[in-house]
Amino acid sequence: MNVENRLLSLCLNPNKSPTFKVSAICTDSRKVTSGAVFVALKGKRQDGHDYLRSAIEKGAKVLVVENKEKIKSISFKGMICVVPNTRTILPVLLNEFYDHPSEKMFCVGITGTNGKTTVSSMLSFILSRCGWRSSLIGTIKNSFESQEEKSWLTTPDPVELYRLLNRFYLKGAQALVMEVSSIGLDQQRVAGLDFNLGVFTNLSEDHLDYHPNMLEYFQAKKTLFEIPTLLAKAKNHFLAVINLDDPYGIKLAREIKVPYISYGKKEARFIYEVLSSNLYGTWFNLYFDKKKIKIHLPIPGTYNVSNAVAALCCAQAAGFSLEEAAEALAHFPGVPGRMEKVSPPNTPLVFVDYAHTPQALSSSLSFLYETGQKSQLITVFGCGGQRDRKKRPLMAQIAECFSDSVILTSDNPREEDPLAIVNDCMKGVKDKEKFIIELDRKKAIRKALVKAKKTDIVLIAGKGHEKEQIIGSERHHFSDAEVVKEFFS
Repeated sequence: MNVENRLLSLCLNPNKSPTFKVSAICTDSRKVTSGAVFVALKGKRQDGHDYLRSAIEKGAKVLVVENKEKIKSISFKGMICVVPNTRTILPVLLNEFYDHPSEKMFCVGITGTNGKTTVSSMLSFILSRCGWRSSLIGTIKNSFESQEEKSWLTTPDPVELYRLLNRFYLKGAQALVMEVSSIGLDQQRVAGLDFNLGVFTNLSEDHLDYHPNMLEYFQAKKTLFEIPTLLAKAKNHFLAVINLDDPYGIKLAREIKVPYISYGKKEARFIYEVLSSNLYGTWFNLYFDKKKIKIHLPIPGTYNVSNAVAALCCAQAAGFSLEEAAEALAHFPGVPGRMEKVSPPNTPLVFVDYAHTPQALSSSLSFLYETGQKSQLITVFGCGGQRDRKKRPLMAQIAECFSDSVILTSDNPREEDPLAIVNDCMKGVKDKEKFIIELDRKKAIRKALVKAKKTDIVLIAGKGHEKEQIIGSERHHFSDAEVVKEFFS
């Protein structure tokens, strides 16, 4: 069925049958153009039904709504479709408008608190190096080969997501690797996508400003692995890839109804063993089906071995041998803002890392602590405003545990008082003498660099690849890496 016939089947006023070609499908009335379908979505803060008049003024020819009462007072000569849930019908319309793009590519969705960006970047790199033309959607960028677009959300809204899928496919993409956030899943942003693989990395405290508790956070993640059982799929299989080192991974494996392959340090289908590690890379063994392969991961962080194994499992599931996937991985250049070394030679080792959750900060700092035993470790970090407040003292505790010195600063304070955020963090601190408070992030970074000796290590955590800082309702250009490079120039 094409999108015009679908709309006709839903039409409240069938005499207004579509005698035109749908030009676009929109959920933002500001982006409506002549001939567009406007789908009114109900959100937590805004209701698309309040913008029906605006959509009509911009040239909408079809309105898709849930609330009949909202259209009674509106004079509209086009089609009106009333449905029980506009979020549910939106992916149906988008699939028919773009002719089901995800069915024509090998699609992988990656979810979890930490590791999504690294796993997706690794996998897309491996697939490309092995001969597939792979596209990528995630936190840092949306890209296909040399073409990149800035990413505003980890998982784009459905209209933007399907636009990207269609563009990538028409340009020749054979695979799509994308990050799938819990909020994206809760808001049905990936509904209707035909995934071949779903990956679960881990689950730890985050986004509890959105999800009421950890159980509901887990249930949102679990939705990715229920999509194949809820929707009619064109492909005849779906495979989950699950990290059994994580207790929520074990819970997920017990509860889902789709086949899965597991990875971890023990009692998994793919078992890994770290052999050696330094600030420049890691060697590890991977055991599978009574075989063993030695693999080099050319980026820092033993915790990245788990991410690498997830990517290798996916590559094998896509039809490549582990040997060729591992050979590709050996050339992986790393991910911007993920344990990225940003200092020049003959200076302190300075890393920028996106770690903004307790688990991620603990993984990054414990690695640097264990690897750089003869060095002083200086940490610069802050916590985001208007986000989960419970994690603030936990992150300060972790910084205190592994660091010789901590400079506590602003992250993205948004419309919250930066000093109030810092005070929340300090509630978890025992040795306050170890902490310096500097709310200006640029000054905080510079203080750390002035304090550091050539043999020391500095971790600047929280913002990673980001090129902006959100203060109040405004976005200001800011890059941790640029501050460091400017300091040493």
